[in-house]
Amino acid sequence: MKKFNDQIPPEIESFLTELNKNPQPPQETLSVNERREGYLYIRSWAGESESVYKIEDVLIQTNGRNIKVRAYIPTKETVPILIYFHGGIFALGDLETHDIPLRSLANASNCIILAVDYRRAPEFKFPAPLEDAWEVLNWSAENGSSLGGDTTRIGVGGDSAGGNIATVLSRWSRDKKGPNIKLQVLIYPMLDALGSSKSFQDYDEGYFMTSKGLLSGYDYYLTESDDRKHEDISPFWSKDLSRLPPAFILTAQFDPLRDEGETYALKLREAGTDAFNIRYSGMIHGFFQFGDIIPQGKTAIEETASILRMFLY
Repeated sequence: MKKFNDQIPPEIESFLTELNKNPQPPQETLSVNERREGYLYIRSWAGESESVYKIEDVLIQTNGRNIKVRAYIPTKETVPILIYFHGGIFALGDLETHDIPLRSLANASNCIILAVDYRRAPEFKFPAPLEDAWEVLNWSAENGSSLGGDTTRIGVGGDSAGGNIATVLSRWSRDKKGPNIKLQVLIYPMLDALGSSKSFQDYDEGYFMTSKGLLSGYDYYLTESDDRKHEDISPFWSKDLSRLPPAFILTAQFDPLRDEGETYALKLREAGTDAFNIRYSGMIHGFFQFGDIIPQGKTAIEETASILRMFLY
């Protein structure tokens, strides 16, 4: 059994030890459907489902397809909007996997959370999720008031692969002169399809999400001809990070993605974009969704909510 780092807190060590009692095949060796079923199971780790003032599913019709968006509306008052893209390595997550934490985030932030059911890999390859994100952003700027949203105060965010989508969308909106985005919320984002950082090697296995498991998401998402350093695939390698919305980047100490998120925050600051990073000591990838078994998950939701109130109010 893996000997855990001395800095691992007891609740994380207990969690990982319990997982190790029933070892599973490597994630990347499973079928997409098997991995989706497993990912949906972790919803049970999120805790109790909070009541929200109103939850409404909306279908956005565009270019011959429908994009489903779930609106978590915390109040009858007019409030800011956060467009949120779920994680799951571009292939596994959906509206249900993230339902419980987003209910809590809507209530704690007093913002409308628009959760986007974007097209997933491998059925839909790059850039399908980005195209869906762009359509939802423009719809929100034009129609968000119908849900009680203040369309002058829009943020974008997401965890893991969703953080990738959110930050690419921010640059698209800058370059295409799209809606004004007030804030990026990037929760342990996937930013480098090459997995070139030191933490990608240091925490490659044994800490719940493996480096190979993460890279397999890019395998689902991309074709062999796609350039993995393209800025729409790997925002980490973007050449111009100036004039972007302020960014809040949350990272976890024992996450393969830690270094790319923290270095990206530094690159944003060097380009003149406001960016700040909070590293959660002792935490692992995914903990934002594990609030029932890892208390810091709930703390992270509260802290993210405070950032939303700070920048969108």
